[in-house]
Amino acid sequence: MKQFSFLSFVFVCVLCGIFACESAPKNTTQESAPIVAKDTSNYTQIRWTQTEKNFGKRKEGDVVTIVFEFENVGNKAFAIESVRPSCGCTIAEYPKEAFQPKQKGSIIAKYDSKNRGNGMIKKNVLVTGNAIGTPFSLTFEGVIQ
Repeated sequence: MKQFSFLSFVFVCVLCGIFACESAPKNTTQESAPIVAKDTSNYTQIRWTQTEKNFGKRKEGDVVTIVFEFENVGNKAFAIESVRPSCGCTIAEYPKEAFQPKQKGSIIAKYDSKNRGNGMIKKNVLVTGNAIGTPFSLTFEGVIQ
């Protein structure tokens, strides 16, 4: 009787497995979500003065301000969509208005070294907008003593 119960259990498990595989929903992600290409016809060109900066040595607890300057060298307006620092110890300030051709602007990163420990640090800020090469990676580093 125990053998019959065990075989019945195995048989039911096999049937459930077969029907579960056949009735599993098919991957419809591509069918339901159309792929949208980026419209690059409104992209412009941005020239950064520097994308990497070294702020040298600072004392623990200092707030370090780093300025990344750029110029719109293209023929369309440049609008910044987002500026994302790599961690919570850095905040970024950026203009919300669009930059016309030949216009200059800047991204300001402020790194708060309070309670972050001593040693070499390297942080990054990602800038996304309607420009060729986006997102732009702006990096700063230095030593906290």
